[in-house]
Amino acid sequence: MKAIPRSVAAAAVTCLMLAGCGHRGMAGEPVLCGTQSGTAPVFINITYGADGMPKASPDTCTVTAGTAISWRDTPGTVAFTLVFKRANPGGANQPLRVPAQQVSGNFQVNIATATTSDGEYRYGIVANGKTLDPAIIIRRQ
Repeated sequence: MKAIPRSVAAAAVTCLMLAGCGHRGMAGEPVLCGTQSGTAPVFINITYGADGMPKASPDTCTVTAGTAISWRDTPGTVAFTLVFKRANPGGANQPLRVPAQQVSGNFQVNIATATTSDGEYRYGIVANGKTLDPAIIIRRQ
């Protein structure tokens, strides 16, 4: 049997201690939607096609009520706006149109879902004069 180099073993242990090598963040850090458990905060990546069309990854995000969601793009891109079709998952008094704010070099929208917001929330991502229509699905615990 071959020995594992100490540097590889140390990296593996560190990765396990940090909860999953990128699939789970440290306490309070968002993880990619679809890899979370409970009400851990999640993020959705916003990228752009060659024609400027925004793309959400994942396209549909299912979370538990009370989860914080961040939509974020990569540094050096354009601002985007989320436009919710009927209701904002943040609650009844939240706006339907939410422009991204620049945070640490990239644009983001952050919404904490209401704990009573069970349902499907259709929205558009508007950027570069184009719109994509993904969805957020919220389930009660």
